[in-house]
Amino acid sequence: MKLPFIKGKILLTQERLDFIKNTRGGSSGVFAGGLFWILAVIVSLVTSKEIASIYYIFGGIFIIPIVGSIISKISGAKIEKSSYNLLVIITNMLFAFLYPLIVIIQSYKLDYIPSTIALINAAHLLIFVWIHYEFLHLILALLGFIISSIFIFIFPEVAYIGVGGLSALVNLVFGYLIYKSTEKPLSDYNYKVVDK
Repeated sequence: MKLPFIKGKILLTQERLDFIKNTRGGSSGVFAGGLFWILAVIVSLVTSKEIASIYYIFGGIFIIPIVGSIISKISGAKIEKSSYNLLVIITNMLFAFLYPLIVIIQSYKLDYIPSTIALINAAHLLIFVWIHYEFLHLILALLGFIISSIFIFIFPEVAYIGVGGLSALVNLVFGYLIYKSTEKPLSDYNYKVVDK
């Protein structure tokens, strides 16, 4: 889906166009995030907030890369050598750099952990708007912000189920929409491929 604030022709390298095509717009990671959130709800239903908070904080480190790789293989997405891979890795490191903040929040108020994770997730999605020229990533990030805000300011006592459940639904829907939008990547744009 075209970014409404980009007017006229865009110039991009063949490497970037190939990256967008090969990764299917990052849909595998969004689907993997959906599974993370589903498991977060399940863990929250069957354990205490203390244990569920540990899953929320550390579960994504293991689940998202593994499940994302499996979904990539199933969906036909390819991870080939590209300078954009490094940018994706750096973007995902946002979580690692914010772990001290998450631990402080965990010791202060357990109810804020799901919303904090959802906010960090939403923030890290913003770079994918630019990487993939995909408006759906921006909408997904904004929905993450809205969901987080609702469960911080209005319903913190049910955040473990609410944030996880709504985020799972949103991720699965947007994973599908992003995947479908990359069947013809950048078809909404007037673009020109330029080589260095």
